[in-house]
Amino acid sequence: MTISKFTLLQQEIIESFSLNSLAASPDCLLSEIETWTGNNFWLTKYICQAIADSSCFIPSGMEAVLVEKIVQERVIENWENHEIAIQFNLIQEYFFTQSESDSRALLLTYLEIWQPGKILLNNSRETEQLIELGLVREQENYLQVSNRIYQFIFNYDWVQEQLFAIKLINKTPSHQVQTKNSNKSFSLRFNTLISLQSNRLSQIVALISLSGLGFIISLIFLSIFETQFAPLIEIEPSRFEEQFLFPNEN
Repeated sequence: MTISKFTLLQQEIIESFSLNSLAASPDCLLSEIETWTGNNFWLTKYICQAIADSSCFIPSGMEAVLVEKIVQERVIENWENHEIAIQFNLIQEYFFTQSESDSRALLLTYLEIWQPGKILLNNSRETEQLIELGLVREQENYLQVSNRIYQFIFNYDWVQEQLFAIKLINKTPSHQVQTKNSNKSFSLRFNTLISLQSNRLSQIVALISLSGLGFIISLIFLSIFETQFAPLIEIEPSRFEEQFLFPNEN
């Protein structure tokens, strides 16, 4: 592939991040980056910046090795501590803005696409939402996860963790989170999870994944909303589980 075959946008990326001075074959380097990021411009820029920050020169033929190393270290293994967390959190938080049934349907539909890698294109409401969210894209007559990075981050374990968290939150009585509507706003449900991290409830909340939150963000939200959920926090774990989470299962 030659640089002449690249789009104007791709050429601008090469120039913006000085890939010409960082790699023997900058066009091959960008192509390798895009095998991970797909059509996600924000992810592409993030990986390019990470490579630029490394200040290492990439010989021809070594693009795949270096890009995979950057993706593993700066995205997949440690994304909560980097700027990339902003975008991933936005995706994750979207599922908490829906009703429990809608969120469950969305997550299960996503899982149906994620597990085999792709499925035949359909016009269901759930797939349209997933496409709008950016988790899924159309490829010819198929639906598939938007890029390889999303396949690693938003995987089977992540789906199961979100399903559990959504079920847990929706079993909490509305008056305990001071909600004024039947759907409950995301902000209240989200901050309920943050509050549940503290004090005596830590053993319960350990079952819930908060992988999209950095430690500092957790502390900030906890300090803001701690007083609103004080009655919830002061309940013994056993009583909390019995009275609020699964009241009808005894």
